[in-house]
Amino acid sequence: MVAKVLIENLAPQRTVSEVTTLLTPYEPIAWIFIELDSNTGRPWGYAYFALASEEQAKALVEHSTNRELDGGNDGKPLRFRIVESAPDNYIDKTPLLKSPAQYIFSQSRLVVNDIPAGSVVLLDNVVKAELEISASIEIQDLIPGKYKLSVKNSQTTIFQQDIEILPLETVEVSISSMANIIKEEIDNTVSPFKTTLESTGKKSRFGLWVGGFLIIAISLGAYYYFYLMPKSVDNTVVVKPAPPIPEGMVYVPAERFVMGRNSSKDPVGFEIPAHATEVKEEFFLDKTEVTNKQYKEFVDATGHDAPPNWKGKIPPQEILDLPVVFVSWQDAFEYCQWRKYKGRACRLPREKEWELAARGPNGNIYPWGNEWKDGLANANKITNKILPVGKNASNKSYFGVLDMVGNVWEWVYDDLQIYELSKAPPQPGVKVIRGGAFDSDPEEATGSYRGFLIPNKREYDRTGFRCACDVIRE
Repeated sequence: MVAKVLIENLAPQRTVSEVTTLLTPYEPIAWIFIELDSNTGRPWGYAYFALASEEQAKALVEHSTNRELDGGNDGKPLRFRIVESAPDNYIDKTPLLKSPAQYIFSQSRLVVNDIPAGSVVLLDNVVKAELEISASIEIQDLIPGKYKLSVKNSQTTIFQQDIEILPLETVEVSISSMANIIKEEIDNTVSPFKTTLESTGKKSRFGLWVGGFLIIAISLGAYYYFYLMPKSVDNTVVVKPAPPIPEGMVYVPAERFVMGRNSSKDPVGFEIPAHATEVKEEFFLDKTEVTNKQYKEFVDATGHDAPPNWKGKIPPQEILDLPVVFVSWQDAFEYCQWRKYKGRACRLPREKEWELAARGPNGNIYPWGNEWKDGLANANKITNKILPVGKNASNKSYFGVLDMVGNVWEWVYDDLQIYELSKAPPQPGVKVIRGGAFDSDPEEATGSYRGFLIPNKREYDRTGFRCACDVIRE
């Protein structure tokens, strides 16, 4: 059982090889995991690693407490602490298999021997090798965990096996062992038939010929079934097509992405640190914020209280196409519940969903990219007022959502939760708002900046919302 340790303050220039050297006195090292900011290519300021010895881990933490380990960390001693949870038991391994978006060092390996010529080797349905000739391969730097190993040719899957990679372990698999298993299964099906022939006492040459012929026929049939016959089962990843999209909404698939940002604008740390996370379920999201005109339909249908800037139950004509404001979190929640998709109530987007829709799978700072461009968003006081929704088609995110930054802040479903490793103080009793408003500067009108408000007040003149709906597939 390995001991998992967190480095809390890793300098941006540090690499896995440097951390490996630093930890050499405490070997054996099972693995090191350093995630990188996809925008800067630098570490996010922390790293995880695992040591095979708990005593060594405790010694390391004690040394760091005594300020003996600075290791060139910008002149500051590294801070270590032993943790229970780490990437080997919570991370989705698929991105690690696809590309080195993270720095990984691990002494766990997988060796695959006797791979037939013309085969493709896949690990969790990600291609790791394509072989023109029969050969063996070695897959290194595997975070410990469970994987599905597959070997395919142009027609079918010829080998598949669930494997578990343990820390400090090399797992060796031979594809020829599959043939041996099949051969043993064939022999077991033939032997009862041979016994029956012998028990009849018929020793004639004709009977032996018949028995031999049947044995060969069964063997050839089994060989064809296991090796040559095309199989209907295909274990490749199937990408589901987007379902029919409700009017006025966009489709956002489940994705893994970068959430948060190491921002100079946020010294308190509410959006710190940038970290990998995942939205696990696909959803629909309003293309624009809910307008006063749309909100009036809700007020008329339910008798709900109108915003205080209306004339009774009627919004002034000049604000019909503006985002509705002066609404509390509860107002926004009830409006989304009133909205229906295939008979099911819609909802406010979760904070993670909102950020994915704004930043896309690449973790852009702004909906359009990583550089601020004047005029793309109604922010930075360029108009100093709220504009009609969808006014600027260039303020569009990866998924086609408009006005995710600027114009008005937007309520999301969640209470404010402090990110792990952030030193921001807790803020009980508040709900998150996102995206900034017309007077927000370029560091605030981003896909990652987190504001928060008391949820039961209607006095916020630059905070609106949009709705999300769960995808229902027939």
